[in-house]
Amino acid sequence: MYKILFMLSVFCFGFCTNGTAFGAEVRIIPQNPADGQMEIAISLSDSQGVAGYTLRLDYDETVLSNPSALTDNTLSAASEVTVVKNPGDGIGKCSVSVFQMLPSVSDNLLRLKFTLSPAYSSDKPLFIRFVSPNRKTVLFDPYFDPIEGIFIPIAGDSVADGSLGLEDAVIALRTVAGDFQNAEKGADVNGDGRIGLEEAIYVLRILTGLSGK
Repeated sequence: MYKILFMLSVFCFGFCTNGTAFGAEVRIIPQNPADGQMEIAISLSDSQGVAGYTLRLDYDETVLSNPSALTDNTLSAASEVTVVKNPGDGIGKCSVSVFQMLPSVSDNLLRLKFTLSPAYSSDKPLFIRFVSPNRKTVLFDPYFDPIEGIFIPIAGDSVADGSLGLEDAVIALRTVAGDFQNAEKGADVNGDGRIGLEEAIYVLRILTGLSGK
């Protein structure tokens, strides 16, 4: 079984199934910036049985831009890595994909290099995360079927980033208005199978210190 874990500066968000920890973890680890570049290391703690992946990432384009893959000395070194900026479906800012059995010889999945804005300040958290778990961010087994159960979204988490924030309420309201179609269905709070006003109210109550329901 697998778990995806996000590491954003000093912040850490994780997903699990029924409270059970998994063996493998995928991590995003920002490295120290140098010469106007920032490398983001993505690690996989146990690649056994993993035959590929597709990772959808969101980040602040005013800080990070021009993503490219670095595969030397990583699990993806012998693979053809596809990097797509601003995917056509509008989910995330970057898609990274590999479809080839990964060797169990390293925990370094790959590294992404970005151009770093001069406006970046190291005393602020770096915003970068996986998005659309189980749909656009997926690990694949040797039959190239998705490995299920990587993410179990929490109630109200319409953007599926492992935490509740104002963006979740905004996405829920945009879904009601009909101008957003990709809200995480697992964020449903009332069992009606839809994301809408109830989810927005739930998140806002949590954020203001009230009980969720």
